[in-house]
Amino acid sequence: MTAFQAIESERTSSVPFSPSGDDYLHLFERVEIQVRSEAHLRAHQLAVSQQVEPIRIDNLKGDFWPDDESADDFLTWLETIRKEDAHRSVPE
Repeated sequence: MTAFQAIESERTSSVPFSPSGDDYLHLFERVEIQVRSEAHLRAHQLAVSQQVEPIRIDNLKGDFWPDDESADDFLTWLETIRKEDAHRSVPE
């Protein structure tokens, strides 16, 4: 039963029902779980249809900075580049 069907079933029931705040909270939690599950399934199906493969973290590793230079050297270089870019972007 989908979340929508559960809501409709409760709404159209001939038995008088006066839900409490906890009942609503429980229903919203069930709906959220169902919606997320359906969204994950759609995303998975889309990935399969587009032949998307998972990303490997190792593939994202950059190797643009020499191993013999420290993180402080990198941050100093980065700050210098940003200052140069900021200086170039100011109209004269």
